Amino acid sequence: MGENAGKISESTRTAYPIFPWKQVRGLRNRIAHDYTGIDFEMVFDIVSRHIPPLKIAIEKILKEGLANGFFDKSECNAAQNSIFYRHIDFKRFI
Repeated sequence: MGENAGKISESTRTAYPIFPWKQVRGLRNRIAHDYTGIDFEMVFDIVSRHIPPLKIAIEKILKEGLANGFFDKSECNAAQNSIFYRHIDFKRFI
């Protein structure tokens, strides 16, 4: 999630300002680059309490974006057919 948050277009970030794009990316960078300074209890708290609502928000963004032609449906279809995204229930937002 953190890696892809950095790849989101400025127009998408602007369209969904309530989503914490910067914080998601920042946590990813902190975990990826500061192995000795990670507060594991904080990370557990984030994963336990904050990821579930973020997942719902991402599904909403994808659903709206696909419905309004903001996102490319062919990319979504390619992801749906990829072995790397089998854990995602695409029916929730397509």
